[in-house]
Amino acid sequence: MSYRLEIADALSRRHTKQFLYAEVHPGGLHRSRATGPDSPIATRLSEEAPSGTTVPASLVHGDFIPKNLEVHQGRLVICDFDDFVLGDPLQDVARFLVDLYFLEDRDSHLVTLRPNAPRIVESMARVFTEAYRSRARWKVSEDHLRWHWRLQVIDKIHYYHKRQHLRPGFEHDVGEMVALLD
Repeated sequence: MSYRLEIADALSRRHTKQFLYAEVHPGGLHRSRATGPDSPIATRLSEEAPSGTTVPASLVHGDFIPKNLEVHQGRLVICDFDDFVLGDPLQDVARFLVDLYFLEDRDSHLVTLRPNAPRIVESMARVFTEAYRSRARWKVSEDHLRWHWRLQVIDKIHYYHKRQHLRPGFEHDVGEMVALLD
């Protein structure tokens, strides 16, 4: 699999989500600027897309989040393989790290930012990332991981919008989520 094709596909999906989101929340995602006053996050993602990576394509869960992990007979079990593909494993790492910032009710799918997130979540994320780096057989680039992080934040905002755009406080919550992109 070509990483260029995978990256182009990922950017295409995120651009579509941004356009859908922008229709109902003008300026929301575009409040995050990269190189100048007119550069939206989409431009930033395109410019920062990894090139020539040393990360080998491998199996990617696609929805690697805490709620898809269970303990069975003392062993960690991964569930929900609906999005299972061959690709960049850092996608799963970033997805897991982004999800640490959120709480989701399994029944109502209500998503909220975790209270006291920065201090606690950054500590959890650091431990998880260090453990992953110690086991990976390739160099885990901070820039490459950060790029996947931003893609996953956009996906989370889109998920949140689809389920909660009528909820009181939605605009405030989205503002906090957009701030995670920087």
